[in-house]
Amino acid sequence: MEVIVYTVVNKEISGVKASEKYVNKVEAGMREEGFPEAYINKYLMGEVTENCKHRALLFLRGEEHGQDLFVLANMTGIDLWDIPILVDSLTKNGYIRKDKRGTAGKYDLGARYFTVREKRKEIDDMLLERLKKSFIPYESIDCVNAAAVVTLH
Repeated sequence: MEVIVYTVVNKEISGVKASEKYVNKVEAGMREEGFPEAYINKYLMGEVTENCKHRALLFLRGEEHGQDLFVLANMTGIDLWDIPILVDSLTKNGYIRKDKRGTAGKYDLGARYFTVREKRKEIDDMLLERLKKSFIPYESIDCVNAAAVVTLH
């Protein structure tokens, strides 16, 4: 039986990830064996929350030009290890695109991404809808019976 084994050489580095080649082979095997899509996404590919995706899109829409993945991660609080999952999710939905003028690879922290022009209205509508859902109705605010909070410095 032929097998592929992944061994971490430098175990002192935290957050070590398998190579893309290894993950692709494992994913292909899981699909061939009929693993459920939800299982593959959760345990092999990882997951990025909808909140994380919205933060990334909100940041990119607020920028005049594309931003590199390092800046995107830092400005949105996204873990660097989750950047490939985020990129795959947003490119798969057609929301973002890599700037082809750069030489950086798809997941390199220097790779620049921008929102796709044809999707900007859809992105804006989605972000606006999310913002509207976060509002508290005026009628539900009770200033008379609200507890007073005093902070002494």
